[in-house]
Amino acid sequence: MVWAGHADQKFIAYPISQRSADGGKSLVNWIAELRVRDKDDEDLTPPKSDWTKAVDKSVFEKPFHGWKCGNLDVKELIDATDKVYEFPMSDREPVDRWSFGRLTLLGDAAHAMYPIGSNGASQAVIDAETLARELRENLDDVETALKKYEAERLPATAKIVMANRANGPDHVLQVCHVRAPDGFENVYDVVPKQELEDIGRVYKKVAGFEMDGVNAKAQETEGVSEKLGLKSPADWI
Repeated sequence: MVWAGHADQKFIAYPISQRSADGGKSLVNWIAELRVRDKDDEDLTPPKSDWTKAVDKSVFEKPFHGWKCGNLDVKELIDATDKVYEFPMSDREPVDRWSFGRLTLLGDAAHAMYPIGSNGASQAVIDAETLARELRENLDDVETALKKYEAERLPATAKIVMANRANGPDHVLQVCHVRAPDGFENVYDVVPKQELEDIGRVYKKVAGFEMDGVNAKAQETEGVSEKLGLKSPADWI
């Protein structure tokens, strides 16, 4: 995985197909981020959300010309792409309620956030685990289950929304950019190992990604689908 840049311009890329790799090639998903509004702009109105807007690849070719990450030439990767889509990086203010009677929200519907730190699908999965646990423990009272689920997950995800708005774990890229704008050979020459670990540890705690906590949640929800009579994905087809 490639993760490079700073707060105003960033490039992320990672392979997504083992079949392509087995054939000696690589099918890659890449994300090129560019600031399109001045950081001091007082207008905080989110841009219109259009997730299927196709754009000419030249929009990204020029800003990333000359970018190389090891053996990866960013411009060459962009040139080799068939279709490029542009969409806004936006979030929503945390809300104060998700549940209404027997109805509740989870995932982006509950806490749309900047897609930083692998927190899109990840938080939805944690939502689902928490919801499953509460439903298991309150089978005869769904409304109570939803209230307990909301009480646990709403404040936790609100913190992540705000942390991601402040650049989340990508803060380390900005630190490197400020301290070594002309580049460096060894990251530890720019950011001491302990400082890097501290940045990661703080964000993991906010996001609920600490290993012990994640494993505990998995154990809490083990067997829930069978108890609730839900079918596994393997049974859907």
